[in-house]
Amino acid sequence: MPKDTKQLRANFEDVPEMIVVCPNSNVNAAESVEGLSFTESLEPFDATPEEVVKYLKPYIERHFSAKKGRKSTAVAGNSLGGRNALALAYKYPKQFGSVGSFSPSV
Repeated sequence: MPKDTKQLRANFEDVPEMIVVCPNSNVNAAESVEGLSFTESLEPFDATPEEVVKYLKPYIERHFSAKKGRKSTAVAGNSLGGRNALALAYKYPKQFGSVGSFSPSV
């Protein structure tokens, strides 16, 4: 194993195992925002918090050996994903124990 790889692995030695999910929030019936106004293009993003809690999170918990509960659940995102991470954390505080929002579009 290359020295760099060994060092990289050593940096993460104490990090617990986790499931990382990266959903595509930019999905609508047409799976495209082409031809939509700016406001219309945000509609899929506005639906993301409810969809994550109502559909994605339960799916993950049913199909993977995931720890349940606020303490074991985090959400993070960048740009519009950061906006959605904040929306999830504020709208569903009993479900998410940690939030990371990087350069959020607010």
